[in-house]
Amino acid sequence: MLQRLASFILQGRMTATLWVAVFAALSMILPPLGHLSGGGLALVTLRRGIREGVLVIILATLALGLLGMFSHLSQVLVFVFLVVTTLMFWLPTLISAGTLRSSRSMSLALTVVGVASIGLLCAHALIVGDVTVWWRSILQLTVGPVLKGPESPVQPGDVDKIIGGMAMAASGMVAATIVYTAMINIFLGRWLQAMLYNPGGFREEFLSIHLGRKMAAVALGVLVISTLTGGGLGHFAFNLLLVMVAMFSVQGLSLVHAAVHILGANRGWLMGLYGLMVFLFPQVMIVLSAAGVADAWLDFRRRLPRGRS
Repeated sequence: MLQRLASFILQGRMTATLWVAVFAALSMILPPLGHLSGGGLALVTLRRGIREGVLVIILATLALGLLGMFSHLSQVLVFVFLVVTTLMFWLPTLISAGTLRSSRSMSLALTVVGVASIGLLCAHALIVGDVTVWWRSILQLTVGPVLKGPESPVQPGDVDKIIGGMAMAASGMVAATIVYTAMINIFLGRWLQAMLYNPGGFREEFLSIHLGRKMAAVALGVLVISTLTGGGLGHFAFNLLLVMVAMFSVQGLSLVHAAVHILGANRGWLMGLYGLMVFLFPQVMIVLSAAGVADAWLDFRRRLPRGRS
């Protein structure tokens, strides 16, 4: 069935556009469905190149825009949805898919989308100045009324503290979300492509993700700066650190899968890990990122004894 879906997406430009647009629209109701849209875009780009991916994005954006014009939704909401979907979800997926197509390296694709997210974070800081103040004003208009509502369990005196904490980390969380979203889309697209043209190829690429020592050194440097400095520099470094955590947690996840494969361990370990992600996502990501940084220096895959695999 999955092979038929992949074949359907690749039948032509219009079928790919239909898939990408429909699941992007459905993501307004159920956000995880957005990965089906991004995965379809990744599949098209991986198979037919960036130019075809760009055309699909343009056509899908036009289709969703026309649909929004004739819907009962606010035009402002439709515009914001299209901008966010295109800039935060489709374009990073397009860039990383194009990188993977040309390099055949998921490590490089992860690096590129991570660096692009950091670049976006830096550009935002240069444009708005103090990003914490900027986010505070946005959150006060959007989240503030909810926290101050009659049914909110938050005490009135704690609202400003909560908004302040959210504002300090908002830029990094958005950038980290871009990394995770793009990579999930890439994994889905590459998996579907491998099912059609290269069975087993996805697993080989995924298990070999390795960002290298230079990137690990950058991550450690950002950690030191965010820990030892305060003010604007400390807050900015903290947001950069969130992106680094996202990048190295992907390597850490690859490492865990590789360890289970190399050791021939029970796949229940992976099920347990993903179960923990559901309830303790931030904590699990931090642990995985620490494992990823350590792996960048020590290359655990080469040190593991071969099991039943």
